[in-house]
Amino acid sequence: MPIKILLAKSNWEVSTTPLPRFMEQCKANGFDGAEIYLAPREESSESIRMGLEKSGLFLIAQVASQGTTP
Repeated sequence: MPIKILLAKSNWEVSTTPLPRFMEQCKANGFDGAEIYLAPREESSESIRMGLEKSGLFLIAQVASQGTTP
């Protein structure tokens, strides 16, 4: 059975780039998905979903915590 490998780009290193532009760049550069830190953002979850659909990308939600991890 063939293995399908999907590539996603994280926005942590380009966090100042507006999300619509980031998603366009992901697709233009051949990525299949986008990893986005979803902590309080200016963009609504609906606008993020619509942007992903428009770009044809899947989402990897970044999860971060503060403080020490046990």
